[in-house]
Amino acid sequence: MLPVALGQLGEHVVVGAELVAVRSRVGGYLEQVHFQDGTLVKTGDLLFTIDQRPYQASYDTASAQVDVARSLEEFTKSQLERAQSLQRSGNLAVASLDDRRRESIAAEAQLQGAEASLRSAKLNLEFTQIKAPISGRIDRRLVSVGNLVQADQTVLTALIEARRLQA
Repeated sequence: MLPVALGQLGEHVVVGAELVAVRSRVGGYLEQVHFQDGTLVKTGDLLFTIDQRPYQASYDTASAQVDVARSLEEFTKSQLERAQSLQRSGNLAVASLDDRRRESIAAEAQLQGAEASLRSAKLNLEFTQIKAPISGRIDRRLVSVGNLVQADQTVLTALIEARRLQA
């Protein structure tokens, strides 16, 4: 890719080596723009915020599901331990012990699934904050606050990596 001249900074000519089309990884209504058109930004700078409320609600729901699954997993584990003790003393049929073991394994799997859903919800919530993937000069915003942003489709702005070369 040929460098694109972006302008002068004192005695240095600024050229761009990479052009990034900035998109959102989640959909929603654009809530805030955190930059001025044409300014220099650093990697990780907050550029846009998508409405977080539906993603926060999904995160809260997933967190509650983890709590329920953890409680069930702890209960079935204690039931299995009690059944193992009763079976060793001859006061419980093997079939009942097998039932407790199956319930404990199922509860553990439910907990793992709930934790995975929580991780996914947390990631989507984090994706509502769109940050600069590289340092460089930001173009103008292509979408205004209040507009609907389609995940992985709507281009919000462009970012050109800025490098200084001696003139």
